[in-house]
Amino acid sequence: MIYSQNPGNRLLKPAMVLSFILIVVGVNGQRVENADYFQDRQEIYISFPSELLTEAISQAVSVDYIARQRVYAYVGPQGYAVLLAGNIPYTIKRSPGEVDFELNMKSFAQLQTKDLTQDWDFYPTYEAYESLMYQFALDFPHLCEVHTIAELASERKIMFISINVNDNPKPRAMYTSTMHGDETAGFVLSLRLIHHLLTQYGND
Repeated sequence: MIYSQNPGNRLLKPAMVLSFILIVVGVNGQRVENADYFQDRQEIYISFPSELLTEAISQAVSVDYIARQRVYAYVGPQGYAVLLAGNIPYTIKRSPGEVDFELNMKSFAQLQTKDLTQDWDFYPTYEAYESLMYQFALDFPHLCEVHTIAELASERKIMFISINVNDNPKPRAMYTSTMHGDETAGFVLSLRLIHHLLTQYGND
């Protein structure tokens, strides 16, 4: 199965979704009927011959890498329409972000029973991530503020924490993580860094 990195796009218009209930040629070289790939996901992971990578195609897909004369890319509904219009033969692949092992996802309630000074052997659920960010601000109001800089179509937030906000101006640095959906460890490490800076402020 193929899973979206950002499931639940509520902005897809019904007309757009219906337009992809098609008879297409290209999935593993076979004829596929009623291939509505984007009903439950925002994008699929595909491969196609590298000699067919034109400028128009490169703007329509998000190229992951090119190897052995094959392009590996993520494609959403609009890019998929460009592939079909160009008669690009493609193969659906397993996304690099898809895993076949237990991710050890933890809810916010479960995180509250853990010693976050040492124990970071988990991935927080999205709800746990958001709650943890707000909890930092509640626990350390004199040291940090939470900012929502964007809200995705899935209604999930892109959040920042600014630390040491009430002190005199000092040299500043901004850390970001998980710019791509299959780079999942970065945001956990960022949460751990925030926790360490706040809990050890003035001590370490």
